[in-house]
Amino acid sequence: MILIPLWCSVTASKKLHIHYEFGVSGMLNSIRKNAKSRVFQVPLVVIIFVFIFYFGYNTLSGNASTAAAKVNGVEISFQDYNETYRRMEDFYKETLGGQVSEDILNQLGLKKRAMDLLIDRVILAQQAEALGFEVSDDEINTAIKNQEVFFQNGAFNEDKYRQILSINGYSHAKYKEERRFELLLNKVQDYYRNTAVVTDADAENEFKERNTFVTANYVAFDPAVFAITAQFTEQQVEEFYKAEGEAFRTQEKRSAKYLEFKTEDFLKEVTITEEALASEYSARKSRFYDEEAARQKSLDEVRDELEGILKNEKAANLAERVAYNTLTDLEDSKTKWDDLDFKTTDVVGAAESSESFPDSPDFQKMLFAIGKDSQGAEVMDNDVVYIVAVNELIPSSIPELSEVKDAVEARFRIIEGNRLAREAAESFLAKATAEGWEKALDGTGYKVLTSESFNAKATSIPPLGYSADAPKKFFDAPEAGKVIDTPFEIGGNFNAFSIATVTNPDMGLFPEEMEAIKAELLPAKREEALETNMEQLRENADIELNRQFLNEQ
Repeated sequence: MILIPLWCSVTASKKLHIHYEFGVSGMLNSIRKNAKSRVFQVPLVVIIFVFIFYFGYNTLSGNASTAAAKVNGVEISFQDYNETYRRMEDFYKETLGGQVSEDILNQLGLKKRAMDLLIDRVILAQQAEALGFEVSDDEINTAIKNQEVFFQNGAFNEDKYRQILSINGYSHAKYKEERRFELLLNKVQDYYRNTAVVTDADAENEFKERNTFVTANYVAFDPAVFAITAQFTEQQVEEFYKAEGEAFRTQEKRSAKYLEFKTEDFLKEVTITEEALASEYSARKSRFYDEEAARQKSLDEVRDELEGILKNEKAANLAERVAYNTLTDLEDSKTKWDDLDFKTTDVVGAAESSESFPDSPDFQKMLFAIGKDSQGAEVMDNDVVYIVAVNELIPSSIPELSEVKDAVEARFRIIEGNRLAREAAESFLAKATAEGWEKALDGTGYKVLTSESFNAKATSIPPLGYSADAPKKFFDAPEAGKVIDTPFEIGGNFNAFSIATVTNPDMGLFPEEMEAIKAELLPAKREEALETNMEQLRENADIELNRQFLNEQ
């Protein structure tokens, strides 16, 4: 399989008036955060033959009904769009462990990203033509020889290259043309990246951000403390449960009825003839080669072992056949479960365990995968075949408030504790901003702690913990005594801050560090320059989206 890293797009053209907000956590938040630019290089690897855009992109065909979009007269077909979307979807499902719902895919905006990708590729191809860019055969050959997928023993291997192309139905000429197109687009992107400039002022600002340090005084407002004294009415609890009842929904539970067909139970019905032994010995000779003695074992030497293998295989096949016939009879109503000697399990949820279940990793998965009215499904294990069906089903439901009142009140108390802690922190900061930090503390009994030092580049306030946004609030004209007007939730508490100390940088060191800082800032500046130019190109492009595509968004 030929794997080529391709850049992928995210945000929308102003001309199209389409905008997406993504709201998912963990890795999805990281994807969202790092994909602010349509040309940001995400770690997306797709199979190159997804894209049908070759060097002669003007040869793309389509008509009003099959074109998903049109970019300066060049059509993008629904086939190309659907294939691109499918590959991106497969990538994220694989990256996120397959546990990706349709809702998460929608939050990622993959449909929009797939179209953005194709639109940008057409725009870049058109710019390549306008700028007169070309890619030589030498450049293509060098690029191919640098692809590690074709390496063997640390270097490019011609035989491996040809083999991989052949497996994927590629000729050398066809692959060269696709690589030519990719390199052409890279040239255009690099052309715009190379317009980037890191100024002395940029470097100086960066130096100051790295070398200006503060410590903070803070008061922690613990929601758990406020939750203890939180007061609320029955009506508030009822209204909370009416709005948030879904969080208390019970999971569906099932028990199984099942039949088992063990290989060992069919061994007595199996015989192996001498003719079969001889034939199988001939077919499996390599299995009985003695490596240490460097000789082939004879049939007589391995007769018992081979006969045991063949009997087990035939018995397993017989068990499968009987299980299949039994399931077919159930489905055709030729027999009923009540007529069979079946076993049952305890009633459990999908994620619960029970010793009443057979020791089979797929048994419980199948129980919750089949429909409640299904006559059954086969589950294959190493030495047994199961037919499993639903015996009893307790549906998922939102219980009556009276059944879960203690849990609901406990949840509501936690929420109230958070609200009250935030309000207390906000009230304290409002007074501290108006009258001063020390004045606001008078008579409160609040305990004031002091943080370790941190700079504007920090992602945490030590020792409190991680906060991507809080550290930056301290560096807008920092001075000792300044009150930070917003509380930040860090480490489970709502924290009110003021600046305790400020350590300014030694600007005498800046001249000797300036060039190194510029070099460090340049990669990000290059991407900014590319995005700025791409935004202008999109703004000037004549982009038409098919109404059918818009209706899918």
